[in-house]
Amino acid sequence: MIKKQASPQNNEDNLEPDTTSEEPLVSREAAKSLLEPDEIIQRSKSDSLEQKQNRISMAAGIMVDNIKFIITENLETDGGSKYLVKKTESQSNMSSSTDVAKQAVDQMRNLLANLEGEGQEVNREDLRSQLSFVLTVLEDYVTDDKKRKGREDDDLSEVDASAVPEEVRDWLASTFTRKMGTGRKDGEKPKFKSIVNALRAGMFVERMFRRMSGLQGLSYPPALVPHLKRIDEWNVDMFALNEAANGSALKYVTYELLNRYDLVSKFKIPVSNLISFLDRIEAGYSLHDNPYHNLIHGADVTQTCHYFMLQTGLMNWLTDLEIFAVLIAACSHDVEHTGTTNNFHINTQSPLALLYNDKSVLENHHVSYLFRVMKDFPESNILGNLSRDDFMEFRQLVVDMILATDMSFHFSQLKAMKTSISQPEPVEKTKALGLVLHTADISHPAKEWDVHYKWTMLVIEEFFQQGDREAELGLPYSPLCDRHTLVIPDSQIGFINFIVAPSMEVCGDMMDKIVAPIDLPHPQSRQGSANGPSQSSQQKKQMVTSTSSLNPISEKERDQQVRRKQSGSDMPTNRGDRNNNNNASSGEVENLAASFAIIRPWDSLIAANRDSWKQKSVEEAEQKKAAEEKKNQSEKNELGAVEEINKKSSDSKMSAENSTKKETNSPSS
Repeated sequence: MIKKQASPQNNEDNLEPDTTSEEPLVSREAAKSLLEPDEIIQRSKSDSLEQKQNRISMAAGIMVDNIKFIITENLETDGGSKYLVKKTESQSNMSSSTDVAKQAVDQMRNLLANLEGEGQEVNREDLRSQLSFVLTVLEDYVTDDKKRKGREDDDLSEVDASAVPEEVRDWLASTFTRKMGTGRKDGEKPKFKSIVNALRAGMFVERMFRRMSGLQGLSYPPALVPHLKRIDEWNVDMFALNEAANGSALKYVTYELLNRYDLVSKFKIPVSNLISFLDRIEAGYSLHDNPYHNLIHGADVTQTCHYFMLQTGLMNWLTDLEIFAVLIAACSHDVEHTGTTNNFHINTQSPLALLYNDKSVLENHHVSYLFRVMKDFPESNILGNLSRDDFMEFRQLVVDMILATDMSFHFSQLKAMKTSISQPEPVEKTKALGLVLHTADISHPAKEWDVHYKWTMLVIEEFFQQGDREAELGLPYSPLCDRHTLVIPDSQIGFINFIVAPSMEVCGDMMDKIVAPIDLPHPQSRQGSANGPSQSSQQKKQMVTSTSSLNPISEKERDQQVRRKQSGSDMPTNRGDRNNNNNASSGEVENLAASFAIIRPWDSLIAANRDSWKQKSVEEAEQKKAAEEKKNQSEKNELGAVEEINKKSSDSKMSAENSTKKETNSPSS
C-alpha cells in the first residue's frame, strides 16, 4: 500500500530517508563512462538530443542518490534498526561523506560540461544557473566540512520550522544524541550544521531533477502554456487547448496533471514510458475518427476530474494511488470508442458484444485496451514500479471507475449514492470515485454555453451517423439518432433536467459530506490531536497549483462565496475563515459540517444553458411554424396555379368545341 502523503504535491518538508528503493537510480558502473569529462565532450558532438538528455537525467539521478547518501550516512540510528541504509559498493569504500560530496561535485561539473553540446532543446541558461547554484552549495559543504566538525553550536535552528515537520525535527534531534564517527565525546552537544546543509542541497537537487525530467521529457508548444495556466478552472475551452497542443490535448493535459500531483516522481514512472503510453492512448481515441468520443473529450473529462479533486478538497480524502487511478481512468475512459452505443453493438451482434456477453460492451473494451497497452508494449508501461498490492488496488479502482460510466447504471448509481449520503456511515470510496468520473463524463452541459453548444452538436452528429448506419442495416433508429425528426433543443432540455442536473447535484452533495470533516476544524486540534488536519485544504491546493512551472493563474470562481445549503446558517464565507476557526467546539463543528457546502460553479451554468435551450426551442418552433406556413402557402399557390391552368385549358377546349359546332351547323356545310 502506498502511504498517504501530506499533499498531492511533492512534500519538500518530508526529509525522511527514502528506504523503499532497493537500488540507486543507476549503478555507478553503468554511469561511469557517461560521467568522464573527455567522454562527455566527445559524445556531445555526435549523440542525438534524446541521448544527451538521457545522460543529463542519469547524471542528475546519481547526484540525487549521492545527496541522499550524505543524509542517510549521518542519520543512521544504533544498529540501523530504525532506518535501513543501503550503501553501494563504491560508497562503502569511501572514508567519509566528504568523499561522497566531492564525487557529487565532480559529477555536477561533468553535467555542466554536457550542457555545452549543440542542439539542446531546453532553457539552457536557466538550467545552467540552477546547476551552478547546487555546485556552489556542495563546494561550500566540502570546503567547510572540517570547520563545521569543530563547531559546538546547535544549528538546527537554521531550519525554518514551517519548512520542516515537527516529527522530522524530533527525528534529527534523537538521532544526533548518539555517538557519531567524528569522535564526539559523551555529553557533548550535537552538531547539526552539516546535515542541515545536506538537507538543503538534497531538497534543491530533488526539485531541480524533477524540473529537468519534465523539460527533457515533453516540451510544451509556446501557444499551449497560457491554456495550461487555466487548467485549475471549471471552464476550460478544450477545443482551443487542443489546437494550441497541435492536436494532442490529452497527452499534454494528462502529463501536466500527473506532474502537478507529483505522481511521476512518487511512483517512479519513467518519463519515456509515460509519453509512449499517452501516445498510444491518443492513437486509440483517434482510431475511429469520432466527432465526439475522441481525445479532446478524454482530455476534457480528465481536467474536470482534476477540478473536482482540487477545488472541492476531495484530494485530501484520497491517497496518492487513488489520485493516480482517477487521472488514468479519466484519460482512458473512452479509448477506442467506436462512435456507437452499447445497444448498437448488442443489436448488430458485433465482435465486442460477443466478447463481453452484451455487458457494458464499450466500457469493458476501454479498460481492456488500457491494460493491454501496458502489457503488450513494455515501453508504454507506467505501472512497472508499483508493488503487486498497489498494482492490484490500482487496477481494481480503474476497472470500477470506467465500468461506472456505463449509462445503463445511471439511475441505480444515483439512487445508491443518495441513500449513502443520508446514512451516518462514510461514503464508499469506489462508489464515490465512480460517480465523480461518471459526472465528469456528462458534464459539458454544466460548462459555458459556447463550449457546451459545440460539444452538443458534435455528439448529436455522432448519433446521426449511427442512425444512418442503422437505416442502412434495416434497424430501427435508436433514440436521438434520426436526423430527420430530432428536435435538438428539446433533447438537450430533457438531458439536462433528467440526467445532468441530478448527477451534478448528487455529486456535489456527496463531496459536501466527504470534504466537510476534512476541511472543517476539529475541536481536538487545539490540543494537537492526531485527529486534527495537519494542513488546510487551501495549503494543499496551493501545493498542487504551485508544482507546475507554469505559475497557473487563479480562477474567477475562487473568489466567490461558499454557497449556503441551509438558510440562516452561520457558515463562514470562505475556506480561509473555516480553516482559521481552530477554537470551534464539538457542537459548533457539527453545526458547521451540517451547513458545509463546496463551491458549485456549475449550478448557474446549468440553469443558464437550460434557459438558452428553451429559447432556442421557442425560436426553432417559430421557425418551423413559419416554414410550415410558407410551405402551405407555397403549396396553396401551386394548387391555385394548377387550377388556373386547368381552368384556362378547360375554357380553351370549350371554345374549340363551340367553334367546331358552329362550323358544322353553318349553311355551307
